[in-house]
Amino acid sequence: MKKVVVAKRDHVNWDATFVSVKDVSSGGLADETIGFMDRDHEFEPSDLVGDLYVPVDLFRDLSAGFVYNDLALYPFFQEIRQIIEQGTSRKGVFRLRRMFVDSVSDDRITGDLVVLKGLFGEAKHIHVKRSRAGKTPVHVIVTVDYGEGTMAHLDYTFHAEDRVEVEWSGIGTIVEFSSEESAPVTPLKNTRLPLSFSIESVLEHALEIDDAFVQEMDMFQRALEGGQVK
Repeated sequence: MKKVVVAKRDHVNWDATFVSVKDVSSGGLADETIGFMDRDHEFEPSDLVGDLYVPVDLFRDLSAGFVYNDLALYPFFQEIRQIIEQGTSRKGVFRLRRMFVDSVSDDRITGDLVVLKGLFGEAKHIHVKRSRAGKTPVHVIVTVDYGEGTMAHLDYTFHAEDRVEVEWSGIGTIVEFSSEESAPVTPLKNTRLPLSFSIESVLEHALEIDDAFVQEMDMFQRALEGGQVK
């Protein structure tokens, strides 16, 4: 089955991508090649042949395929995840600050909650605070209690800039990352390093859009709207 990855072109780290990739915006796709479609290019999912891999905020446009969350793809997040998983305890506070130049999307937030569930387990309680309607930029703060001494504090700002800050304060371990401090002066080939990812990472970490995934996203959406976690 042919595979087509949908992403913003400058979000892909082409230097770290070694599979053969072809832009399918104006042509077909060979069996041995991975297709790429710039999400800024107007297209209908039905126009693309094969398994589609789309960003989490586009998954509701598909009835089948695969979805990826950019947070899970970033090398710095994978390193922090490994540190947490290899630690003696998951007790601690995970802090995430994300700023998006894109419009408001709860699916970006629920997608992060799905990623963190895979790291910390089921959420016991979720508390959400939002900025007042009509206020720009839009702010959303999500506090998650995973129980057993594990908490997450997620701070989102929309209509600002693309930026990620992560901190893990665990037992005997403190890890910090800021994309702004780590950004190179001149990005290679116009990428957004370090907020970029390889095509291989998309294929490796994407989740299938099945009933279980949709139900999980809907559950977190209800929590963001003030409902119960379960």
